Amino acid sequence: MSTKSAKHSAVGPYLGFGIQTVRLCARLLTEPRSATVYVEHDDDVSVHYEDGTTLLEQTKRKTSNPLTDWSTDLWKTIHNWLEDHGPISTGNASQLCLFVTPIHTPGPWAQALLAAKTAKDIAALVADIKKGMTTARKKSATYPFVKRFLDAPPDEQLALALRFQLVCQAEPTEVIQGLYAPGVSPPLLDRIAAYALGSAKHQTDRLLERGKPGGLNAGEFQDLIRVFVQSINLPAYFDFDSASPSPDDIDAALSSKPVFIRQLELINVGKSQQLNAVSDYLRTVSNKTKWGAEGTLLPQSLDEWDANLLSRHAAICDGFEATLGHLDEVKRGAAIYAECRKLSVALQGKTVPDHFTHGCLNELSDDRQIGWHPNFKDLLD
Repeated sequence: MSTKSAKHSAVGPYLGFGIQTVRLCARLLTEPRSATVYVEHDDDVSVHYEDGTTLLEQTKRKTSNPLTDWSTDLWKTIHNWLEDHGPISTGNASQLCLFVTPIHTPGPWAQALLAAKTAKDIAALVADIKKGMTTARKKSATYPFVKRFLDAPPDEQLALALRFQLVCQAEPTEVIQGLYAPGVSPPLLDRIAAYALGSAKHQTDRLLERGKPGGLNAGEFQDLIRVFVQSINLPAYFDFDSASPSPDDIDAALSSKPVFIRQLELINVGKSQQLNAVSDYLRTVSNKTKWGAEGTLLPQSLDEWDANLLSRHAAICDGFEATLGHLDEVKRGAAIYAECRKLSVALQGKTVPDHFTHGCLNELSDDRQIGWHPNFKDLLD
């Protein structure tokens, strides 16, 4: 099957985006997570499914009805599918969708094509088309596209009819907004739609500029938009309700001497604080594991949070180097640790409990990204 790039881009002002971008975004948000959605690849918009089949979509934004019997838009769409993706009866295209906005009433031939289920139905449609074929019609700009359908073998005509779909919408962005309307306040819907549209366009534009197909994975895109919706709508989607670990779990973790405990030993932190550190660490890991399993907060959402903690830690170290340089390294490290434990950093606009901040600092310490003793890297080796 050939995969010629689409050349029939319709442009319309939908929150500043064209109709192809709107339909690309709508498909990305509604197709199965394993699907890849393309713009200007096989067609105006296309969807490649995990089983190897494809959906091809032509987009039309027309004030005049593009679905009348002798509409050039209708027959050129059919012509392109037959030319660029034939033989349809044996090809990968399982769905052939014509998207039209605003809403128009299909003419008799479009209705017949949509309703055709048998060879007899197709034969009746072909006969009706030939019956209305006047000399003047044969001289029209539409005729070559109609003729391509009439010249196709009956099995191809039927295969096209069985795959043909028509989607008419008055306002295409309403599909995107409708996905979030039940759980989002109305003033935010335009903002969500604009973000989704902008993300889809930006990502595919970058791919096309590099000479690559403009295709995005639906699941990854859905995750991206879900996290954005959560961040602007209700940061309390994630919680910190993990139960305190059992004394046995705390003792076991402490006995294994993880790096963050060794770091605390370098600055002479007592056993009681070490136990608290282990508890905070285990609760934090539990929270993150739960959020990941639920899809509530993706790992990349914590990158900014971690970067903030790293920046604050570096600033405290630099400040104490200047003001507490007279102290020995152990005492200075203890002061750095105590100051970092006072940090208050919001996560996606939500105030977090102290144990989570402490647990994240211990995670960074365990990964050796930060330390308390000025020479922790050398002392841990």
